[in-house]
Amino acid sequence: MRISNISQQVAKFDCRTIVGHRFYYYQIVATLLNKNMATLKLCIVPAKVLINGKHKVRISLAHNSNTRYIPTNCIIDTPSQFKEGQVINHPEAASMNMKLRNLLNHYQNVIDNIYDVDVYSCSELREIIIKKKDYTNAKFSSAMASYLSELAE
Repeated sequence: MRISNISQQVAKFDCRTIVGHRFYYYQIVATLLNKNMATLKLCIVPAKVLINGKHKVRISLAHNSNTRYIPTNCIIDTPSQFKEGQVINHPEAASMNMKLRNLLNHYQNVIDNIYDVDVYSCSELREIIIKKKDYTNAKFSSAMASYLSELAE
């Protein structure tokens, strides 16, 4: 059965007409089609102003009707320098946007590699994302030292 046929049959889902083992099959397909995914967006939190009056660009993680924020090292002077997920009117806007986009892509890859995202709460998912390191360009000794320090915690 093709996916398009399954989605059409799930749309016509009526539990009174489905009997036996077919019910569980359709229930699984309906669950897969209605799967909640975690979403990542760039934002600033106006309530969290730094001491010097500047703002940190943060990544908002929305999952299961909760939102948690992951701070980045990109700092802007005013909220007007941030619009629709992009840094604008800043001397280093292009490099900041590239850094933020790479970080967002890395975090999205981490989420995509988690088998069942729905099992985790938003806070747990945030911790998983933050703890996940990218060792693709690292030296073995530095990766091993980092791994040993994580084990020590």
